[in-house]
Amino acid sequence: MLKTHGVRSYTVHTVGLKLSSEGRPIPLGQLTLHSPELVVRGAAGSVAATVTMGARSGSYLVLVPGGGEPQTLREPQQVANLILAARLGGRS
Repeated sequence: MLKTHGVRSYTVHTVGLKLSSEGRPIPLGQLTLHSPELVVRGAAGSVAATVTMGARSGSYLVLVPGGGEPQTLREPQQVANLILAARLGGRS
């Protein structure tokens, strides 16, 4: 939806890894996977919005810099509309 409007975005996958030096057998440490994030860049290259999965299944948390608290949305089209409005509003 965003690509057709020329919006640049990419997915970030974050992995947390705790290593231990206590002589534990390999593999060392504890692996934690975090929900992927969709990062949307503005025309100047700054972050225009970040989208993650909400606490409830089927919801999205959208954070627009300077827009206050993250908004919880249920539909992908709502997410796209919010991002496009933020870009047009000069917050890109």
